[in-house]
Amino acid sequence: TPVAVAPGRARYVLPGLTLAAQPAQAGGSLPESPSCVVLSPEVLARGPVLRAARPGDRIRPFGAPGAKPLRRCLSDRKIDPFLRPLCFVLAVGSEVLWIPGLVSAEGLRLAYVPEGSLRLCVVQSVL
Repeated sequence: TPVAVAPGRARYVLPGLTLAAQPAQAGGSLPESPSCVVLSPEVLARGPVLRAARPGDRIRPFGAPGAKPLRRCLSDRKIDPFLRPLCFVLAVGSEVLWIPGLVSAEGLRLAYVPEGSLRLCVVQSVL
């Protein structure tokens, strides 16, 4: 069942994955690893959800020239096929914005942290 990401919620507990959320300090530091992301007010307005990966999902990783199927992205990162059903993603429709702990998408790239942003970080993960 998809779980909507909302600014008022502090913790997200999914099978094999726990995430912590907190308001991001405007002008603060941007995440340096895929274990955390900053969701701008624009991204939050799109209604991102945490859910299991689905067939047809696509992602455009940071720095990539275009989108690719999520299954290919997981394969590129050497995630064994039997573990892929355990992957949760942050997505809007079939557009994957983040695979917690693995990769962030171009859609989350920011030059600075805007007011009203949310920082989402992996606290615990099976992957």
